[in-house]
Amino acid sequence: MAALPLCGRADELAVMALSWENVVADGSGPQVVVLTGEGGSGKSRLVAEAAAALRPAPAVVLAGRARAHSPAPYDWIASALSGRDARSAAVPGDALAWLTQRPDAPARRFVPDALLRVASDLVRSLVGAGPGVLVIEDLHDLDPASLALVDELAAQPLPALILVTSRSSDEAAFPELAGRVLARLSGTPRSTRLHLAPLTTEDVGAALAAAFGGPVPPGTPAAAHHRTGGNAFWIAELISAARSAGPGAVATGPLPKHIASLVTDRLAPERPETVDVATAAALLGDRLGTELLTHVCGPGAEHEIRRLVHLGLLAIGPDGEPKFRYPLLREAVAGTALGATRAAVSAKASEHELAATTDEAAATHVELARCLLELGRPEEARRHTERAAALLRAGRDEPDPDLTARERQVLGCMASGMSNQQVARSLGISIRTVTVHVSRVLRKTGSASRTEAAVWAVRTGTL
Repeated sequence: MAALPLCGRADELAVMALSWENVVADGSGPQVVVLTGEGGSGKSRLVAEAAAALRPAPAVVLAGRARAHSPAPYDWIASALSGRDARSAAVPGDALAWLTQRPDAPARRFVPDALLRVASDLVRSLVGAGPGVLVIEDLHDLDPASLALVDELAAQPLPALILVTSRSSDEAAFPELAGRVLARLSGTPRSTRLHLAPLTTEDVGAALAAAFGGPVPPGTPAAAHHRTGGNAFWIAELISAARSAGPGAVATGPLPKHIASLVTDRLAPERPETVDVATAAALLGDRLGTELLTHVCGPGAEHEIRRLVHLGLLAIGPDGEPKFRYPLLREAVAGTALGATRAAVSAKASEHELAATTDEAAATHVELARCLLELGRPEEARRHTERAAALLRAGRDEPDPDLTARERQVLGCMASGMSNQQVARSLGISIRTVTVHVSRVLRKTGSASRTEAAVWAVRTGTL
């Protein structure tokens, strides 16, 4: 299978090439290109391909990013100089050791402003007469010292193209500071800010055709685009996993386990309440809404929704309601739900929808009663009031079948998806006895199947 091409980014590549031409033609100051976009939009790959295509080739390239864990002061410069011998630079050796985070760095403390000047001098010394390229990856993850350095370098007479990638400052480790730096980087005549939107359906179709080396079945690009939301990362991952199954698997095939794990791993360290709300939201599908999710999961659901938005699983739509950022994320989370959880969520959702329908019908009878009273027809009004009351009672009350303690135990096992043999082993009774208890539970609850009995148990709070 051919490598996945870079689709839908020709305009952005052209902007970076033009900025480089300006650096080469006039080395009196830097040109800055800020690329923003959500995770997986392809910012890093776009920068890498743009830098590799620059002509003439840069005299020097310094590329760095924050560490994934425990960011330290000047992480960007330490990353950019990793594996590079910078001892010839005209900066003090102890400061260089400190900036590059060498383990043998002296314990000497530096005044922050002085160290910032040293860091700026170091970069300018390495770029020299240029022209050079500075790549600042994931500015939103940088430490305050690195952010200050990037801000300083953009204001220096540096013969370089500064390429910055970042998510929204709201997602930054230091949101206020990152927001100010992004605003300054984007607000000069020498800067350009580009936002990477999701790929279009046409872009996805081009990627599929190039990757699989042939025509793509009709409807496949649109289905793949819907599943991934046009996110370049997820498209690339699905294409890679579907190399033997064909392009159709990208759109409708089962979600590969390693891709599902990339999603569910985000939930692994979270509180059980957060996981429960995420699972319920995934199982509700198109019915997802704050009111329904609160009914299913309890009053704390709104707090967990905000947490899931922070984790990047949910987004708040224009109507103020939560939704999964991409159907693929919902697929992954829903795939972790056990049968009992699915039954419980379905029962709660049905209960809420039934109550809403009942309330609406009751409200209609109440309104009719009011109108009839105004028309001087109290007897008819009373009948409608009684119907409203009956509907509300029917919608709220459930008969108690008076199950025995053992029958409740058996019902709990049934709701967990156990077979009769598993129930017998769990409770230490014979399979024949389990069969008798199951028959009684079905008869008492008025259920036609084990699944109906499980749903009844959840709806009535019996378990």
